[in-house]
Amino acid sequence: MKHNKQNFMLIFSLSLCGSMLLLSGCSEIRSSPSESPTALLPSNTPPESEAATSVPTMTSTSPKNEPSPSSPFPAQVGDPPELLWLNYVLDKEREVVYSFDAMANVKCIQCDKTRVWDFKEWRILELDVHPQSRSGASFAYDPIRKVSVLFGGIGEDGKCLDDTWLWNGTDWTIQDLTTSPSPRYDALTAFDEAHKVLFLFGGYAHVEKTIRSIAFNDVWTWDGSVWTQIVPSLEDRNDYPRFIAYDAAQQQIVGINESQTLTWDWTENKWVNANSEIHYIKGGDMAYDSSHQQMIFLAYSDSDLKPDLLLWNGETWSLGPIPEGLAGVSSTSTLLDDPIHRGLLLFGYKEESENGHWYNSAWFWNGTDWTPIY
Repeated sequence: MKHNKQNFMLIFSLSLCGSMLLLSGCSEIRSSPSESPTALLPSNTPPESEAATSVPTMTSTSPKNEPSPSSPFPAQVGDPPELLWLNYVLDKEREVVYSFDAMANVKCIQCDKTRVWDFKEWRILELDVHPQSRSGASFAYDPIRKVSVLFGGIGEDGKCLDDTWLWNGTDWTIQDLTTSPSPRYDALTAFDEAHKVLFLFGGYAHVEKTIRSIAFNDVWTWDGSVWTQIVPSLEDRNDYPRFIAYDAAQQQIVGINESQTLTWDWTENKWVNANSEIHYIKGGDMAYDSSHQQMIFLAYSDSDLKPDLLLWNGETWSLGPIPEGLAGVSSTSTLLDDPIHRGLLLFGYKEESENGHWYNSAWFWNGTDWTPIY
């Protein structure tokens, strides 16, 4: 694949995590398409009866990456979680990583468990009160209130959820709200440090008795106690991002769609084209590396899952290094800012070529190189 220093031609496909989560779908939604700021999108997802047999299976013993001598992480104890498509947040106050939710359409155990990683060992927390099992929830850390926020997703019964939960490192608390975003999954979230709010955009809901989905086009913010709708519907439904992250250096939310880099304008409440093209196929994830003041997009552009590392300077993208060992990590990976170790964490899963099973893996970006953790 040829790269131009300013324009990277990577073609987009909607087989992202959001589309993958349509395997279970949402059998009903609170608002009808005529009442909601939505657009109907086709889905290539197989019916639920077929999907259950096509979901990758996890191996019971995960082959471990050998830690690099230069890695800031200790040797790992035990095995990482065996569930696919986990949601991750890094709690900067408590200096641990939390995870919640997994695929809800396949028969699994402990899909409603809260997990914690102290950078050495994953543990399941035994809690009496916790959110129900779900997939496709939005999970983000609020550094102002020092809590993690969980919103929505798809429940085990296939219905979309609109509940909001707060996790303080000890207890889950459901919020008693009169206003919130409508039931949905895969809503994009990013914490805007300048405005001290959690920014939520879009998401999806499944059209009952079809394989089509409703794509929401609204914007909400969470200030720690209430949801506020900023925009009920954006005018151009084709001009919105598939990934977002907060760029602390530029103090703005950056988004990426099929062909553009976008920034959110708080004055006019709309996405603005940053005039820096970017194209992709499989998907990826984006995060701001606060230690090196660098926005990073891990972009997947081909079927054999060999990602590109794209670096954003506020105006253009440049190409960064990717080791061979990172090839094969799923395109639904999660990038997290890790100021504790001064870099980024990458959580994903890889296929074990010998038996076709999948296992979770984690990597660390130190601003220059990638090193395996497990």
